[in-house]
Amino acid sequence: MALKGIGRIQLSGEKNSEGPGNRVVKKMTKRKALTTLTLLPLLTLALLVSGCEEKNNAEEKEVEMPDKRKFIPDYEEKQSAEEIVTKMREKQASIEDCSYTAHMKYSFLEQKEETYEVLWKKPDLMKNTIRIPEKGTESVIASDGKFQWIYNSESNIVLKTELSEEPDRIDTEACPLFFGENLNGNNSKVFLWGTEKIEGEDAYLLEFTPKEEHELYLLRTKIWIDKETWLPTRYELYDNRDRGAVEIDILDLKINSGIPDSEFEFEVPEGAEVKSLSPEDYKIDLEKLALEEAEQRAGFEILAPAYLPEGYAFNHSTVFNSRDRAYFTVINSDLSTFAAMPCYRRVTLEYIGENDRIRITETLYEEGKYTYRLFEEEGENITVNGREGVLYPVFGGNMKELEWTNGELEISIMAALDKAEMLKIAESTSAKE
Repeated sequence: MALKGIGRIQLSGEKNSEGPGNRVVKKMTKRKALTTLTLLPLLTLALLVSGCEEKNNAEEKEVEMPDKRKFIPDYEEKQSAEEIVTKMREKQASIEDCSYTAHMKYSFLEQKEETYEVLWKKPDLMKNTIRIPEKGTESVIASDGKFQWIYNSESNIVLKTELSEEPDRIDTEACPLFFGENLNGNNSKVFLWGTEKIEGEDAYLLEFTPKEEHELYLLRTKIWIDKETWLPTRYELYDNRDRGAVEIDILDLKINSGIPDSEFEFEVPEGAEVKSLSPEDYKIDLEKLALEEAEQRAGFEILAPAYLPEGYAFNHSTVFNSRDRAYFTVINSDLSTFAAMPCYRRVTLEYIGENDRIRITETLYEEGKYTYRLFEEEGENITVNGREGVLYPVFGGNMKELEWTNGELEISIMAALDKAEMLKIAESTSAKE
């Protein structure tokens, strides 16, 4: 670990027993011995009387005894998961600036590894340099307090956005070392697995899982927390089918080192094209629409299910076109991990039941059928009206996702229903050939 000794508490309870006032008297005069023998019965009587009074008053006053375990060498009081999260929050609040390298491994992208060099400083300074060894490319995401910059060396394009009081696409106010969704406790529940060694240092292993099965966009996360510094040293993120998706190792971590503001300045590379964006280009607030209006905006025929389980009814639909925002157009085509994803149009249909929901997404990619899927791995093969599909468990609970294609349209259904009901909905959604 880069940080040593932070949070370490050293206890010293022993004192030197030798000295002028602590010498042992080896000889006693007869007079002193006689005095001692005379006083012993009186002291004994006093102790007996005192003992009786304490016994009589035991019910009225409880005597607190010291916890002897704390004086045992290497004794450590066990921490609960909630206590560890509290310590992490306290540590997060104390950080004024930080720098570290994050080594990331992906199981679902063409480029398997990336290295992030991160600088961050309160209240709004940030600079991430992303390097992909396999491609030899570099991307930079920076905020200098006035402007937000995004640069990709492969396309040689710079996106420049003036910062405002409105929410920005990239959050710079929270320390990126921590995953805020986990620490705030609103969306996740936490479990302590125990302790492990990370690079020779003791670390707590915490696991965060979404509280609700319908929290579709939250991932199960494992975090290793250094026992001395209360800072994360490693992350593992699992997809909604409970498979390992991303591994993150935190290296060369430094906090509150006094990073100068000049470190966050961005210089436009020679020959790079600069595109100025507005805060509107970063927003993805989706309007709730009726089916007819959603179909008009999407520009393709929406396939609505003819069958729904009892108690479910249509609530709303949303439409997202990645080309509606200049930010997403450039990001999807040029920047780092998003480069494998072409532009697309997507419609989401939401049906609400008494205690749960059914979510159907229909996606049309500009380059036709998109054969590359995130988190691809074998599930249960299933046939939907003669078309090949796959049924996956989601988050290890009753939630399932059924995916298949209908021509160039990719369709998925996500719901907490059994296989037969999922298939029945799917078959009523896909048009038969």
